[in-house]
Amino acid sequence: MWLQLLAVTVGTVLGLWLMGDDSLGLSNSSGYVKFIFWCVLVVALTPCSIFSLTENTDSLKGKRVLVTGASGGIGEQLAYVYAEHGASVVVTARREAEINKVRDKCRDLSPVNASQFAVTADMKDYQSIQYLIKEAIGHMGGIDIVVLNHITQCDIAPFTGTQSDLDNVYNTMDINYKSYVQTAGLALPHLTESEGGLVVVNSIMGFAHSPKLAAYSASKFALDGFFGSLRSQFIMEERNVAVTMCVLGFIDTPNALKGLEQSDSTRLLRFVRPASASGTAQAIVKASAARQEVVYHPGWSIQAFTWLNRLFPGLAQFIIRELSRS
Repeated sequence: MWLQLLAVTVGTVLGLWLMGDDSLGLSNSSGYVKFIFWCVLVVALTPCSIFSLTENTDSLKGKRVLVTGASGGIGEQLAYVYAEHGASVVVTARREAEINKVRDKCRDLSPVNASQFAVTADMKDYQSIQYLIKEAIGHMGGIDIVVLNHITQCDIAPFTGTQSDLDNVYNTMDINYKSYVQTAGLALPHLTESEGGLVVVNSIMGFAHSPKLAAYSASKFALDGFFGSLRSQFIMEERNVAVTMCVLGFIDTPNALKGLEQSDSTRLLRFVRPASASGTAQAIVKASAARQEVVYHPGWSIQAFTWLNRLFPGLAQFIIRELSRS
């Protein structure tokens, strides 16, 4: 906590110094100084915003949670954390054997012996999503939280306009975006009844552009646009359904590491230390319990970079391009 207070103090003093020191010749550049001040202040405040998330997750006890893409990585860890906090969880993915193992571990982790379930579903198929929601309601009697986490593996490669490239875009949008919208739509009446929440697992690539990830980035930008608008609609309608957007950086999931290795884009590993999937799940679950609108993880670096991209997009894009080189 002391480090966070120190960061705020240093950021504020530095910002005020930049605004008031005539010797630097900055006083005549009020717009530029204002940008610097707010950039520094936002970066300084970021660590505190991480710790402002409530640590009280008692509200999750007895909640009915659906987690998609739960056979491994972040989704698997999310299922375990919700189960540890006493929630009933339905896990889903295409691989039946894997999600059955996750379900069984959730049962072992539950401190209140809450019921845990597994439903095999292909999120690219609308009928399969309909079946999933029906089964989740049948198992749990309702839904309080829907965690949209599933994803398709995207190649890290240039877009050249070939039919293969186009097919990759269509497939990525179907799974990473369209199926999120479909699942949310089918779950919405139940979430409205329970006054529950949607948790959307997104990426920093949905807020900043990256070379060789056109299809993936497009799907992530679409998520922010749709669910941000949906949240605004709920507020206007006074519909008590939370929408939590999870903006994630580099996480050490098998798919992420495999993608970097296959594309020979491992330079990122020399400069950025990936966050753990388990720590990421903890941050997401705490944010969902607090009904936060947005959670950044790793918080200080991703939120700071998001602001850097808004204030100085050219610099942010330069950094991304350099980290994307082989």
